[in-house]
Amino acid sequence: MKSRNDSISMPQSPARRKMLSFVSIGLASAFLALGPSASMADDTGKPAASNQPLKFVLHVSAADSWPAALSNVKNLSAQHPEAKLRVIADGSGVYLYQGSTNLTPVFQKYSGLGVEFQACHNALDEKHISPASLPSFIQVVPSGVVAIAKSEYDGYAYIKP
Repeated sequence: MKSRNDSISMPQSPARRKMLSFVSIGLASAFLALGPSASMADDTGKPAASNQPLKFVLHVSAADSWPAALSNVKNLSAQHPEAKLRVIADGSGVYLYQGSTNLTPVFQKYSGLGVEFQACHNALDEKHISPASLPSFIQVVPSGVVAIAKSEYDGYAYIKP
């Protein structure tokens, strides 16, 4: 009589064994290449401390996402003043950067505290917004999606409020 495990086991074909071997070797190599930094815990089991500040990239792709995004900026700035914050707006999120709105002083306040505000040039073009109409502290990037990817590559944690 077959056990339950026998009835659901996958056949161990030579091709499958070879694939699993490559996957195992790849994972082991990646872990070894990362070295001690791959460990998230020290000897006590607590997360490993880092001398690097926290880094967050907030993605605002819709105008109605700004209240949540600015709440995140407010809380992160207050609770982690050493954190690096970057806010990238694309889609309809760029509308609130245009001209002078009730949020312009808020953007300016946090920009003065080191928060980077960026606008996607592609979205500005799509919405017929001139980059010249944005406050000077807003950096225009060619592509918001690429700016997000580069931020993540540079160690920023992606947040979608």
